[in-house]
Amino acid sequence: MDPEKPEYKTGLMRELLRRRVFQITGIYFGAIFGVMEFTDMIVQRYNLSDVTIDIVLAAMLSMLPAVVILAWGFGAPGKDAWGRTEKITLPVNLVFALGIVFSLSVTQDVESVVEKVESVDANGQTIVRDIPKQKYVNRLQIFFLDPSRSVSEQANWLSYAVPEILKIELEQNPFIVPFTLYRHGSNGIFWRVKRAGFEDGLNIPLSLAKSIAGDSNSDFFVRGDIDVVAGNYQVNAQIFNSKTGRSVDTLFFVNSDLYALTYELAEALKVSMQVQSTGDSMTSYLPAAERLTEDFDSFQSFISGVNSFVFNNDFELAKKHLSEALHEDPSFAYSRIYLASILEEQGQFSQAKSQLQQSLDYAYKLTEQMRFEAQARLHFLNGNRTEERRVYEVWSELHPNSVGPKNALAMNHLYFGNEIDEAIEYFEASLSTDPNQTWVYQQLGVLHEVQDRLDQARYYYQEYAQRDQSSYEPQAALARIALTIGDFEQAREYLRKAMYLRTDMVTPMLLMADLELREGNLDLAQMRHNDAFVIAKAPRQISSVYAQQIDWFMQQGQNQRAFETLRKFQSTLSEYEDPINAMFKAKISYMYLYVDANKADLALLELNALKETLQAPFDDLLSIGYVFYYLALEDTDSARLYLGTMEEQMRSQNMAHVFHILYFAKGLLEYIEANYSAASAYFIQSNKAFHQSVNSVESNQVNELLSYYLIRSLRLNGKPSEAREHAHKILLQRPYYALINVELAHLEHNEGNISAATEALNKALAMWQEADEGFTPKEEALSLQASLMESN
Repeated sequence: MDPEKPEYKTGLMRELLRRRVFQITGIYFGAIFGVMEFTDMIVQRYNLSDVTIDIVLAAMLSMLPAVVILAWGFGAPGKDAWGRTEKITLPVNLVFALGIVFSLSVTQDVESVVEKVESVDANGQTIVRDIPKQKYVNRLQIFFLDPSRSVSEQANWLSYAVPEILKIELEQNPFIVPFTLYRHGSNGIFWRVKRAGFEDGLNIPLSLAKSIAGDSNSDFFVRGDIDVVAGNYQVNAQIFNSKTGRSVDTLFFVNSDLYALTYELAEALKVSMQVQSTGDSMTSYLPAAERLTEDFDSFQSFISGVNSFVFNNDFELAKKHLSEALHEDPSFAYSRIYLASILEEQGQFSQAKSQLQQSLDYAYKLTEQMRFEAQARLHFLNGNRTEERRVYEVWSELHPNSVGPKNALAMNHLYFGNEIDEAIEYFEASLSTDPNQTWVYQQLGVLHEVQDRLDQARYYYQEYAQRDQSSYEPQAALARIALTIGDFEQAREYLRKAMYLRTDMVTPMLLMADLELREGNLDLAQMRHNDAFVIAKAPRQISSVYAQQIDWFMQQGQNQRAFETLRKFQSTLSEYEDPINAMFKAKISYMYLYVDANKADLALLELNALKETLQAPFDDLLSIGYVFYYLALEDTDSARLYLGTMEEQMRSQNMAHVFHILYFAKGLLEYIEANYSAASAYFIQSNKAFHQSVNSVESNQVNELLSYYLIRSLRLNGKPSEAREHAHKILLQRPYYALINVELAHLEHNEGNISAATEALNKALAMWQEADEGFTPKEEALSLQASLMESN
């Protein structure tokens, strides 16, 4: 019969029906559906990879030819015998199906996507829970949504609200780590956006978004726009792969309910990122409207408060808006936690504690991570660092694949006891969990530098450079190691690489300026500073240039110009830094400069004003400022009045990382009173504590000033060989450091080495060519020069 003829087709259809091929195939498809439902249940029950469902589906579909052949051969009524066709095709089909299953099993991980962990809670009860394996966790950078032209200025808050709602929705799935540009507040990634000129974070170009997503170590990033049409919210979003920069999916949603729209967007993003479906059943889900607030007036006030803080570092306006949000909805726990962090950074600790405690009254609205963080901050504000550490330990035990508590524990060990080995252990555990944290490689390198394990430090910096080939930071760190051993050429080479890698960053340029200063090339250092000012756009960049210029002027004996620059530094720092850190960085650390620039009255006025803003238990830390203020005035009696409080506070808080400051202050007190033996003993103790402190690597100014007083007190105490040894060690790293060169000149002169003394003295005077009139160290150097000339 001709297959092209109609009667053949009619006959074939009749035969298919007679042999019940369609019925049997239909039943098989029904069986596939049932097996898929059962498989999905098993995947959810035992937290298997979603790939399991794909493999089962592929296996059953690959057996479809065998089902059709069996239906053709045995579907007709009556008894049928096995034919040649069935005997050959069925085994072949089975082998083919097994081959597909084997191939998928080899190329895809068919395993549990979680692991079981045990921990002991505060009541001594053992808790067993499932947590995601790290390789299945996706990091998502969420950018603000650009408002369409039809969106009114009053509705612009939606551009920030939707990303925040989206973050709350997604972070309830343990397989997703979402974060917005609000992350870490004004000290977070937003400064990169602001530097590029997008001060409100909106309408940033795709190229900048890709760069920021890469720097934040995200796997994906999402951006888009929002519109309001006829009472409906419309979001058009696009998700990208951060590693390749390619678009993964485009999503569009319309809904009259903002929370419902964001939920739909969140669910679609999970599909686009291929998030494990089992994640939604692992946690207790609470809609974002319940976690945040259903009062849009409250939500809008919250967004205004956060924007005031992140965009403009305006603490007072931020507090005003956040307080309004809480007035409109007192149960808005998320807003309380944000308000608490701002109050804490302002030194208003009792109010911060109150807000944190009230937020925990609504603990059911907070995610588990937020509850842990709130409890840890409460213990910190109460001065109970041991309990703070215990909270992080429990958090880490419950979530061993979470890097947050491990990094927090590392920091806790660093700044509560200067326990560097323990910090290294936690940072290494954090890296083993998530190897993409480049900043942790940097931190580990620094800690090994402190321990004088330079090979280990180089290993971590080189690993950092390998993982992020666009970052200048590992090159700058390698340059620092080279400078430590006096290899200036190698340091210069590393810094050149750093400058080429990131032409938009001022740090490499400033490090090169410092290198020129070390070698006495004042004009070249000034040129580098000028170049840095050209690059600097963001306040944090400008303040970095000012900070280095202060040191540059001081090393030239120009205290008046240094103080003028200090005032600019203080002003710029206040644009992004919290008040407490700004206080220590730009005021307490420069008490001696106030005095040297004849601004002692202003220093005391500002110290007293700061005292009014701080609350217990941290108000006593201001004693550090008073101690060094009075020591700069050489008023040892007044300094002693505050020294006891300073020591008590440091020891009670176990602030071992800054004990060198305590010993330095004690040494200065003895030095001023001409007790050079006691002074040198304290300076030696301070020097030892400093080089064991995490602060030692990047605190050159402290190192040099401490070394100067140590060398000088040793010389005046009649220990020239020890003084000379310390002097050569510092001058290996800073050949033109003037104060120490003068000390070396004294030592050489006393030994009769006129030529060596003259060489050292000439270096100092070269640095002080344009020093302020009456600059005491220069006058001492000129007097020594006259003595050397007489000796000749």
